[in-house]
Amino acid sequence: MRSHAKAALLKIWVKSLLPVAVLGLIAAGWAVAWKFAANATNTALDEWFAQERVAGRVWACADRSVGGFPLRIEVKCAAPTFSGAPGKLPLKGSTGDLLASAEAWRPSLVTATIQPPLRLRAGGDQGGVDLDWTSLTAIVQSKYGALELGSLRLEGAAFTAAWTGYQTIEAKAQSVAVDIRPDPARPNSLLATAAMKNLAAPALDQTLRDNSPLNVSFRALVSFADALSRPGDGPPLERWRLAGGRVQIEEAHIDRGPLDIAANGLLDLDGNHRPRGQIAVAASGLDDVLGQFGVPAAALAIGGLFGGGDSVGDMPAPAAKMGALRVVAKLENGRASLGPVRLPLALKPLY
Repeated sequence: MRSHAKAALLKIWVKSLLPVAVLGLIAAGWAVAWKFAANATNTALDEWFAQERVAGRVWACADRSVGGFPLRIEVKCAAPTFSGAPGKLPLKGSTGDLLASAEAWRPSLVTATIQPPLRLRAGGDQGGVDLDWTSLTAIVQSKYGALELGSLRLEGAAFTAAWTGYQTIEAKAQSVAVDIRPDPARPNSLLATAAMKNLAAPALDQTLRDNSPLNVSFRALVSFADALSRPGDGPPLERWRLAGGRVQIEEAHIDRGPLDIAANGLLDLDGNHRPRGQIAVAASGLDDVLGQFGVPAAALAIGGLFGGGDSVGDMPAPAAKMGALRVVAKLENGRASLGPVRLPLALKPLY
């Protein structure tokens, strides 16, 4: 009898403890897997920092940590800084704290938040750019190492640019949204969309003689975009130019009070690394703005009428309000023209 009782008691204990033991093994296995993922994240960051350093770009964190156990992988970087020379001038920058996180079972989707402000300084003490915001969120989604989506959301942006010998530029925007994703119909191409709401800038108010908020929307296709990130000699923009890269502006729209501008066109870089291309513009409420630059709207209208230019190549003319002025802007040989009128604007090499 006692042996039967002991056997029954043992079965009860086994049934009671087995689920606990299984859960314990699962928890231990998950902890090991999470630790492995955290170490891999740290190693990947170290390798990326090293690659950037070799390329002449130095990134640093005052303090870096990996946490988020058990459900997330979180990377915290306190007050990240940057220094290097991506263009012709040395550049230094800094932001507030950065937090990047991903679900432990879905590391290909990363969400990052950055605290303000962003400070960029170029060419020593010549000047720089400051950007503040109320919230900034970036999302990067990848698949097999290839970008599926890059997204940026900026709320309550305040921008200031100050350079020695130039007037300070200030601007504020209610929100800025940017999305970048591959175009499945066109290999090696990225489709970029952007929107900015309620931009206010004193210099713009003075030029346009109107203090209404400005709204911008934009959609463009960047061909041969893989050349920008592909390892190789020379600046990324030069690799992109040599690959035949170009930007096809499928739709752009600006509205501010009576001003309404729609545009599309094609842009690339010439052999001297300057912007080149044509942009078809349909605009209404532009008379006062053109007058500020000494350009008569009538001359543009006549030029568009006899120049046959309200579209670029096989792209349709941009949609616009009834009676809008239609003209083609050209960037060529380092100069810019609007219809038959050459603008007092010299295009500088980008690199």
